[in-house]
Amino acid sequence: MNHYLNTFLSNLKQPFRFRLRKYSAYLMLILLIVFSLLSRSELVQDWENRFQPNFYAFKKSFFESQNKDLPIILVTINDLSLPENMPRSPLNRDWLADLLSQLKLQQPAVIGLNILLDRKSDLNSDLKLAEAFENQTIILRNNHRYPVLKQFSQVSKSSGALNFKFDSSGTLHYICNAPNSCRFPTQFHTEILKDYAKKTKQVIHQKNTNWLKINYFTTHHQKNLNTFNFPVIQADEIEKLPIGALKDKIVLIGTDFPDLYPLYRVPSGNHEMQEIEVIAHTLNSIASNATITAIPFWISLTILLVLLALPSFFTYGNNNWLNAVQTIFIIIFLYLLSAFSFSTFNIEIPFVLPVLLLTILFVNHTGLLHFNEKINRLETEVELKQTKIDFLSNELHSHSLFNELTRLSVLIRQNPTQAREYLVEFAEMLRASLKFGDQLMVPIRNQVEYLKSYINQQQIIFGERLIINFSFDEKLSNFVAPWHIFYPLVENAIKYTEALLKTEDRASTIRMNLELINHQIHFSISNPFHGNLKVASTKTGLKNLKKRLDFAYSSEQYKLESHFDDSIWTSILTIPASKIK
Repeated sequence: MNHYLNTFLSNLKQPFRFRLRKYSAYLMLILLIVFSLLSRSELVQDWENRFQPNFYAFKKSFFESQNKDLPIILVTINDLSLPENMPRSPLNRDWLADLLSQLKLQQPAVIGLNILLDRKSDLNSDLKLAEAFENQTIILRNNHRYPVLKQFSQVSKSSGALNFKFDSSGTLHYICNAPNSCRFPTQFHTEILKDYAKKTKQVIHQKNTNWLKINYFTTHHQKNLNTFNFPVIQADEIEKLPIGALKDKIVLIGTDFPDLYPLYRVPSGNHEMQEIEVIAHTLNSIASNATITAIPFWISLTILLVLLALPSFFTYGNNNWLNAVQTIFIIIFLYLLSAFSFSTFNIEIPFVLPVLLLTILFVNHTGLLHFNEKINRLETEVELKQTKIDFLSNELHSHSLFNELTRLSVLIRQNPTQAREYLVEFAEMLRASLKFGDQLMVPIRNQVEYLKSYINQQQIIFGERLIINFSFDEKLSNFVAPWHIFYPLVENAIKYTEALLKTEDRASTIRMNLELINHQIHFSISNPFHGNLKVASTKTGLKNLKKRLDFAYSSEQYKLESHFDDSIWTSILTIPASKIK
């Protein structure tokens, strides 16, 4: 029965190992397909965007902006700059006309007026504001829902819409950059850049994309503010500037009333920006050719394939802790690669989804190892059962009985007293084998008694020529170990000592020590050994011992070693200490 079960498990195990390798390849293919389907999805893009502040933190720590900043000036309208008791919304058109007239004296290249002029006011005030537009390059903020009044759009240079896209945490990442997405023929920031380039005769390449990802690292780092700032002037300070102070600059005008118009959270740090500051970063990103772009799909797919192949074919082993450390190092490598690419080339390499797929691969590999280990344990258990049966059968075999009876018959003629003692010890060993032979774990005190019976039996045969010193730590009486785990080492030591006794007249000494050290059971045995002596041995006992150890413990839990020093052979076995339950 055991033979057929062993054959079945052996046949099962080989194709199973092949299926494991085949399954790992299929899993990699599935993960690559999942990446292909999900990498551009809104959910995954949201994960990547929410992780991006970590790349900005990395960039701030190790890099400085090398981009040439546009000459952008932010003019803010706040409570301090407005005359007393003047309403904040809508803004007084006469006051706004005076502000634009003052700016006209400063000769800016372009003025971006980020204030919606969609509602009618006093006719004279509207006429005054329209007159202030004359002979100036003013770009108005517009909207398809709240269009700018005709009297202003006709006298302004141009107008454009302004729309943003946020991630699920409310952080601003994208600005609308195409008519289809913005539902308006022109965009506020592109019109500003177009007129600025025309006025200053510069070449600025616009980005042909529906949604433009803003780079908040295109200006100099203000360490005290933990952000990147542009020069800011309050509206009431314009008249104090010398004439021509803002010549050929881009002036962005916007309100700063946090209770009416909330600030925007950005990924570059713990900082919230005004809308005109976000626009300034957008203009600078485009002009510096530093907008954030995603890496081509085939490159990101190749990187993922390499990352999945590393643990699958080169690094993963049978130690889950080591596999976990290796997976962590691969993730750290991917982070550094993504952060460096983002910081140096303004390119996004996917990070969150590959990390998720690597984690799935690691968990899958761990599960497969666990399942494979169960198969191995099952096979070892069946082999161990067969070994136990063979062991008991050999002990009770007629040939073994014949040898014992022959030795007894000799002892009976030579020394009947020793013969009785020998028979008593032999009976004790048989009784112990029958009692504990089918148990996995046996108290160490019972195993020590078994060893003592065997030692006494051998000393009856060899008398004073065989000296065995056995030191046993009584603390181990309440501990258990696999049955017959120490006996093969003792038997092997006595076998080689017996061969030595046949060539020498002097006594030989075997030293045994069984003790508890650092929560581990430590067994050592030393015997005299001559390398030129030949001893007939099948080494079955030591092979069975190794199988028992592999069945009872993992390879990291036990240690079996031997060494030869000054004609003494020493074997040492260390196993975990387990108490009787």
